[in-house]
Amino acid sequence: NESANVVTIVSQFHISKGARTNIEAKLRHIKFNYLDRANLIKYIDQYNDSFWRHEDAELLAYEKSFIHQLENENQLKKLRLSNDKYQKLVNLYIQPTLSTNEEDPRTHTYHRKRVDVDGIIKEPMCVFIGGMSGTGKTTLLKNIGLKLLAMNDNEKGKLKLPIFVTSTDLLEYNRNINDVVLSKVKNYLPYNKLQELSDNYEVCVLVDSIDEFEEKDRTEILRVLLNNYINKGVKFYIASRASSLDEENLPIKGKIKEYDINNFTQEQIKRFVMALLPNEEKTNS
Repeated sequence: NESANVVTIVSQFHISKGARTNIEAKLRHIKFNYLDRANLIKYIDQYNDSFWRHEDAELLAYEKSFIHQLENENQLKKLRLSNDKYQKLVNLYIQPTLSTNEEDPRTHTYHRKRVDVDGIIKEPMCVFIGGMSGTGKTTLLKNIGLKLLAMNDNEKGKLKLPIFVTSTDLLEYNRNINDVVLSKVKNYLPYNKLQELSDNYEVCVLVDSIDEFEEKDRTEILRVLLNNYINKGVKFYIASRASSLDEENLPIKGKIKEYDINNFTQEQIKRFVMALLPNEEKTNS
């Protein structure tokens, strides 16, 4: 076009410096912009970060909502912090100290085994995480949920569908955890039955404590979760201040693996504080 003043050349390949020089030498009166592979990748990352992810558009929409929910329920929002300081705290994650009882196959004796978050995610059974207040149970559950989402990018089978459930959610739905689960996805996924969800996704329910409820309600919630796991393959992770589960009233043997999350050590606290300090203060400390 002889009347054009500016032309943008877009290519999925690299546009070399030599090619640019040849083009500009032939059409000196036109200003050229170039969008080659490197620039396209940069703009896709900037304006459409879900482009590289899986192709389930409905799940992508849900995943954004899931991440937004986790951010909104962060207790740090109650602090009067600048956006920069708040974001720094949100992004800061100190690996908790986790352990479980492990049986020695030779001696059939039990010993304590240290595990990490990835080890808990790989656990084939459902997961119970016990620990005192302030040990980071909620943060751990959120981190598990985010890691499950990240695994979808390379997943060849069913995509993972983490669903974060709080005690407030359970109160709103009269302690009916199945109703809570379906309410979380109803605006994003075209399924109104738990079995349909399980048929299409690897559903993982993350329950952030049921300690506030009476014993009979806790037992009923766990009974429903176990039933979902046994009959529908819906895995769950539950955090609690209790040190262990009630094995007398629930058939948990071979279905739930118990883990402990311990108080932060002095070394973990030091790493947390050091990560918050400006670089010049780190040098002086």
